[in-house]
Amino acid sequence: MSVAQYDRGTSQAEREALRRNPPHILLTNYMMLEYLLVRPADRDGIFANHRCRYLVLDEIHTYRGTLGANIALLVRRLQAHLRRARQDWLPQVPETEHARRYPALVPVGTSATIKSLAVAGLSPEETRRQRDEDVQGFFARLTGADPATIRVFGEDVEEITIPAEAAYPPRPTDPGHFDPADPEGVRLALCRLAGVPANVTADPGRRPGRARPLARSLLHAAGIGSPLELKFLHLFEAHGFHPAKQVPIALTPGGRPITVADFAVPERRLAIYVDGASVHVGTNLRRDRLIRQRLASASPPWRVVELRARDLGEGAGLVARFQDAAIG
Repeated sequence: MSVAQYDRGTSQAEREALRRNPPHILLTNYMMLEYLLVRPADRDGIFANHRCRYLVLDEIHTYRGTLGANIALLVRRLQAHLRRARQDWLPQVPETEHARRYPALVPVGTSATIKSLAVAGLSPEETRRQRDEDVQGFFARLTGADPATIRVFGEDVEEITIPAEAAYPPRPTDPGHFDPADPEGVRLALCRLAGVPANVTADPGRRPGRARPLARSLLHAAGIGSPLELKFLHLFEAHGFHPAKQVPIALTPGGRPITVADFAVPERRLAIYVDGASVHVGTNLRRDRLIRQRLASASPPWRVVELRARDLGEGAGLVARFQDAAIG
């Protein structure tokens, strides 16, 4: 089964290939479907021989108002074109084979949020029936389908009883004191958090990623947000620099915090951020730059330092600069 995407980023060569050999599943959007029906090359090639069997509309709860009216007309245009699509094989079939040779387009709608308003006094069965009727009416108006032929697949919330042995403890498990740099200490702390014997050994068949939530809990217990921050903390402490960790930062003394610095010397208005390449991109990057620019231009200003993994190579020289800033 072949799957292809057709959007504004599809190259001309790819479009020509799709016209010659349309895929079984075509991923597009309603704006591109409009173009597919307007351009003769796309309309006659991709939809030749009534190749379209199902039309899947995602997030149908957004199709309302003017947009909903446009989508409703677009669906009807597609249905009308399919009835007149070019037929290269068996254009004349017996009446008994007509439905199989030219199947009707089956519209499918998906949504995780569409529902009908609750009505007081109705039983669960009546509420479910009312919901289905409302959805059928909406989808019938959108696609032109007969409401009686529309099937609604919903969900019902089912109350479950949690066994006593599976319930969470009333208080979080205390991993106890441990040194994050000591592998054995970390292992024992993980055992305490997981409630397993201290002599348990790792199962080589288990995925390492399953321990990440526990490891993250240990980092948080140490006041650290990431493994990279832990490396910088070890570097700082090895050279006698002890900044505060995870410090809320405000523009003015006593003001409302607008960010949390990974490390800071608040009395010297020194804020240190450790930025990992995997998360400090896109929207996060633009947001952090704006916040840090505001800190640098505050009155009095903050000295903002951004660290990357490569800065670990500076070693003692990096720490010396921070110590000078903290003292000077």
